[in-house]
Amino acid sequence: MLLIGIPNIRGGVFNYVKAYIDVLRKMPVNAKVLEISSVNNKLNVRSLDKYDHLICIFIGWEETLRYMSLLSLCHSVQILELGQVIATPESLAPFVLGDILEYKLSLKAINFYKMLSRLMKSSGVKYNIIVLSSIVKDFLSSSVPSENIVVLPPPVKLPSLRELAIGKSMRRQYILDISRFTPRKRLEEVILVSHKLKTRHKTFILGYKQRNYSNLYYIYLTWLCKLLASQSVYLIPNASRKIKKALLLQSKVFLHLRPLGSFEIAVAEAMSYGVVPVVRYGSTAWREVLDKGKYGFSCKNIVECTEIVEQILTDKTLWEEESFRAYLRAKEFDYENFKLKAMSIIKSLIDMR
Repeated sequence: MLLIGIPNIRGGVFNYVKAYIDVLRKMPVNAKVLEISSVNNKLNVRSLDKYDHLICIFIGWEETLRYMSLLSLCHSVQILELGQVIATPESLAPFVLGDILEYKLSLKAINFYKMLSRLMKSSGVKYNIIVLSSIVKDFLSSSVPSENIVVLPPPVKLPSLRELAIGKSMRRQYILDISRFTPRKRLEEVILVSHKLKTRHKTFILGYKQRNYSNLYYIYLTWLCKLLASQSVYLIPNASRKIKKALLLQSKVFLHLRPLGSFEIAVAEAMSYGVVPVVRYGSTAWREVLDKGKYGFSCKNIVECTEIVEQILTDKTLWEEESFRAYLRAKEFDYENFKLKAMSIIKSLIDMR
């Protein structure tokens, strides 16, 4: 089995890829890992393992300019026997979101998938493309036959029962969002909802902040908080795991208003801690994590969102019921379920040989 990985992916995507590799290595198959990076605009390939067969490509969206070189490499060394590609959020979500610069980059990603599909078909390769959600599958199906696309949601690491028991006694009237400081996350709407609440409740926004683009948005959010005199909103950039876990154990509402993405793993993780989710109606989180509104709450505008948050924070019985249901839903995304699904996908490809 040959596993090709692009190394400079990060965050949730990195955890997804790492979990998949862990499953591969637990199966009775040989696996080879090649680390592919760019040095002076040239592909640098470093072998981390050995063995043969199945090709698995992990794609980070910053690598779009090197996709064609990667295809040439695969073709030139004639390693295509079976194929497996994991499409990460960064390679597809920007296209859906419509940002002009990222739209152009994602067009390159789409062209890559088209070329990869044609190459594998012409080589007689049995392959599938693994995506994180049905929304990505729908998006890709215009370029790749849908029967070759498999949905494998990312895994959620569930807290221990001891942590949940401690969290039950620590709950506060806190509102939480965990995201990145970029405009597409719509974090200003979280601030507006917090400002419009009849009773001021502490709202924590944890976000990954990097580079000038992210810094400018962070400055804008800080300015908005000052403008609204929202002293109850706390922006915490690059929070440690310890802070993140502490707030997950203490918060009651997870307010996440991003319209589109590839899965929204942060929502599922919050639910695993019993935090009740409130998301935008029709969003990726509503469709993929909340199972089209069967769990948690959804809103269509700021006013409706404010009313829902107020209701959750003031009705103890409602919160307890929805908190338990959120936890049960999150359990469906735990690592063991991910492992079983991933093993099934790998086995099905091997059986095709």
